[in-house]
Amino acid sequence: MPFDRTKIRYVYSGSGSSTNPQLSLGGPPSLNYVTGTNLFSNISAAQSTTGKIDYRCVYLVNENSTNSLFNVSVLLSYDYPNTVSIDFGCLFQNERQIISLSNYTVGTTTGKFTLRYTDAQNDHSFDVNADTIGAMANTIKTELETVLGAANVNVTGTQLGTVVTYQIDFVNGAGYRYHDIITSTANTLSPASTIAITKNVNGAPLNSVADPIDVDTTPPVNITFTNTIKPPTPFSELKGLDHLPIWIRRTVAPNSTFVENDSFILRSQGTTGA
Repeated sequence: MPFDRTKIRYVYSGSGSSTNPQLSLGGPPSLNYVTGTNLFSNISAAQSTTGKIDYRCVYLVNENSTNSLFNVSVLLSYDYPNTVSIDFGCLFQNERQIISLSNYTVGTTTGKFTLRYTDAQNDHSFDVNADTIGAMANTIKTELETVLGAANVNVTGTQLGTVVTYQIDFVNGAGYRYHDIITSTANTLSPASTIAITKNVNGAPLNSVADPIDVDTTPPVNITFTNTIKPPTPFSELKGLDHLPIWIRRTVAPNSTFVENDSFILRSQGTTGA
């Protein structure tokens, strides 16, 4: 099925049913599209005198079921530059997951365990045979990269006593993305070894859920805002059914001049095809 550009849309945040732009303050993406021209409330005469900084959160979503948009950028432009300042930003961090094996001894432990990585497009299971720490780390890396692409996963294995730990870092094309936690679906290691899988860091912003703020004047935590008029913020791939939370900050300086229907435009662009 060809890529449908009309399925790249902005939706509100707050809940699955939210249609109120005043409540678009983070939380999960809504099923409802951003419509109209009133994402922010009107500025009163008193606020134009004292100044005001407030925030909204919207999601860029790819409603194509399988087709990706590559080299995605989010761009900002103004209808009336310099009357207010509009910045946008995201939380940027790479995902890190940890796999821990108890009671594991190289050369003594035999058998294997099975791991499963799942996202909206893939459900990939693979076996990791008992071996040296380095060989097992290489198996995990190789198998994950069959789904996520070459050079997009780093796996580091360490051993402390009989506990072996594999640190999985999602980087490059798999970076800045929330990943479902890897699961262990089978374990025949002998002697018996317990497998625990945890997250150290949730990847963001792709497919993450924006932490909500209580009121619209509360700054969202750890968000990097960009204040130039057309700042490109590139992401390697917006896969089918992916979403991207975007925070928008409006700054009205004290003693601002009144402009009727002052507005800005939030755009997205990218390329289709591999």
